[in-house]
This record gives sequence, C-alpha cells and structure tokens, in this order.
Amino acid sequence: MAILIINRRNHAITPYESWLNSTKQKLVMLSSSEYQSSYNHVVNHYEHMEWFDQFSANGNVEKRAIALHRTYQFTAIIAISESDLIRAAELRDYLGIPGQTMESALAFRNKVMMKDKLKHTDIKLSPYCKVTSSLDLLKFVESHSYPIVVKKIDGTGSKEVAVIHSES
Repeated sequence: MAILIINRRNHAITPYESWLNSTKQKLVMLSSSEYQSSYNHVVNHYEHMEWFDQFSANGNVEKRAIALHRTYQFTAIIAISESDLIRAAELRDYLGIPGQTMESALAFRNKVMMKDKLKHTDIKLSPYCKVTSSLDLLKFVESHSYPIVVKKIDGTGSKEVAVIHSES
C-alpha cells in the first residue's frame, strides 16, 4: 500500500515526506525532471521516484502510474498543483482510488462549469459568459458594460488575466 504523488514543485515548496510521515505509507513520486535535484537529499524517504521531461504533456506519467499501481496498490493520489488535478482525477477514476473525481476536478478547473454549477445556489456570482469568439466578448460588453475581466477557462491563479476598462 502506498500513496502516489503527482508533483510539479520543488522540495522547498512540497516536502511530502514530512507532510505524509504520519500515514506510515510508502511514498511514490512522479515528478518533473526540472525538480529532481531539489529532492536528492530526501530520496531515502521515498519508495520510488521517477522524473519526466515535458511533464505536463508527457503521457508516460499516466502509463507509469498505472504500471506502478500494480506493484504498490495506491490508496491515494495526491496532486496539489492546479495543473495536475485533472491528471490525478483521471488516474483515480481509472484505478478506482477514492478522492476527487474527474467531474469534480473539471468543475474546479473549468471556470464556466464551476459558475454554471453555482448559479443555482445562494452564492452571488458576477455576470459571466464563455468566450469562444470576439462576438461573445462584444455581446457581453453590450449587456454588462466595462470594466470586464477576461481569464482563461482553465487558468491558474491570476495568470493570464486581463482587466479591460474600455474599447480602446
């Protein structure tokens, strides 16, 4: 029995072996090769570690997770980076491991889906729309005026956010 960690952060930010010590479970980490050196001093705390180039788009991460599950029988999959929540949820669903599901992860990552789920609750939302063309944006401004905030549907934090104050 082990915990699978999908990681794209350096050790200073994510000392998993410290955080998960009390679980007494083996730790298996699949991570971006750019952070390998930051974990060199703690490799003995992990049952298995593998490093991948082009981590975000590398399908070998999922392939290895599935293969390693046969050996370690993961009880949990942990991913704290917003960019890895979908990957972790897909693996949980595929392997039958409890935790955040694909449906939940998609609602968390997809801003329109999230707001669509919330609009039928008591939570107050700002007006929003999915923008697939410049016409969507023009219609939204026509209905709601400036300023408007534009963000990628699956953006993280405040990256790639634009506040538009006027037509110019």
